[in-house]
Amino acid sequence: MKSIHVPFITIEHEDKDLLVSFAMGENAERSLTLLRTPIYEVLLDEDERGVSVGTGESDSEDRQLLVSVSFSKDTVLLKTTGKDYLLSVRSVAEDELTEAKLVLNKMNFDGKFAITDA
Repeated sequence: MKSIHVPFITIEHEDKDLLVSFAMGENAERSLTLLRTPIYEVLLDEDERGVSVGTGESDSEDRQLLVSVSFSKDTVLLKTTGKDYLLSVRSVAEDELTEAKLVLNKMNFDGKFAITDA
């Protein structure tokens, strides 16, 4: 699997939304966004709860949920219910990666996905 270059990560952790978005491509022309809104999940069936993964591409109509995230030195491997993504985070600032890991751990309050940090 070929890795996708990630120049930076955008992170939000407000009261209702938890978001980690990986900019993709040399010019950050696309993004891969992980989103969880815990306060609204009570309205969903149990099997629909979790971290939504999206690229904003119109051809992916089925909702993807995060299955696992694995951090290594220069890459992040995201496995979803629909597709896997190998992200090269070599260019991402260390403090962005640290904050992303903190928000991902907040997103995983109920153990809906596996997270590993090598």
